[in-house]
Amino acid sequence: MIKEPKLHKPLEKEPEKRPEIDPTLDDKSGIETWEGEGGTVYPEKPKKKRKEKITLEKLATQKRDRLEALRLAIKKLDEGGLVKEFEDRTRKVIYFDEENQQYFLEERGQRKNVGMGDIVSDYAWGIKYVPDYEIIGPAYRTLAKRILTNETRRDIESIYDRELVKTYIEGGIMLGGKQSLHSVERGWKKWRYSPQGKGVMFLGFIAEIAVRELLNRVALNNKLDFTVLRTSIVEDSIYKYDFKIRVHQGNRGVKIKQEGIKYGKKKNEIGIQFGLIRPKYSKKKAEVIKNVKEKFRDRLPVRDILLITMQTEEFAHAFNKWLELGEPSGGPEQFLSPELKKAILKAVTEKLVDIPQGVFDKIT
Repeated sequence: MIKEPKLHKPLEKEPEKRPEIDPTLDDKSGIETWEGEGGTVYPEKPKKKRKEKITLEKLATQKRDRLEALRLAIKKLDEGGLVKEFEDRTRKVIYFDEENQQYFLEERGQRKNVGMGDIVSDYAWGIKYVPDYEIIGPAYRTLAKRILTNETRRDIESIYDRELVKTYIEGGIMLGGKQSLHSVERGWKKWRYSPQGKGVMFLGFIAEIAVRELLNRVALNNKLDFTVLRTSIVEDSIYKYDFKIRVHQGNRGVKIKQEGIKYGKKKNEIGIQFGLIRPKYSKKKAEVIKNVKEKFRDRLPVRDILLITMQTEEFAHAFNKWLELGEPSGGPEQFLSPELKKAILKAVTEKLVDIPQGVFDKIT
């Protein structure tokens, strides 16, 4: 027979007596209190709130709620009403020049022309817009719907990534997490950039967004024959590409053959892996991409994966300048040199779609 261990009651130490204090006296009376004589009052620590466990069901609800909010907002717009999302005073006002058919905003006392590509891309950098209420009805509603739809789509993509992470974890697969812009900014401001500094760890994320949104601005503002798409966390972690290009035309105007793959998708998309690495490391990166394409040959969600590598410190300097100027519209990519912007556009598109020379000439 196993004896149950005896439980010993711990010795109780008699609490230290505090001197009695007249409750009617305080520091304002000019009379020294017990605390004033060097005593210490230990405030009761607030209890930490338990983080609510986010389930797949709750994430699904978040997506439905976000879509419902968009539906109601669009209904309000069609009825000529005000949208609560536009009550946010941190939003920048977009004006419309009827004579020149040009969107613009006022920033640092100057007029700045913007295109639809700029308006939707800036949301990636935490910049939100509201149409000027003096814009004529139909034009106002068109712009408002585009802004709200873009924000909803990007927010739902973020929730979908969280769903994927939970689903894959339950299946025993860990996915690499995506960093938030807020955490990157906070870390960058703390460490700052230097070739040996810890801020370097954030540079890849910054460059990835800057390249993706630069291409998105150029494509939308110039109505080019390709669309820039963001990737899911599965595509980023498993298939190893940072964003996608959906091509409407093949090189030299030849239409891409629409080959069907599983789940009814079409292979008219190209995955882009962008890296700020030295030439001697490019070979290793290319080997990773090659292995992915061979491993997932029949299940690859894109037609091909292109690896583009560059060695430059421009992204770091551009991000610093953007922060120093108060995070203006246009994102950090506006501060890249014209030569680098053109090189990026050429590297991504030269084997996919023809870009008119006039588009390159307009890049500043």
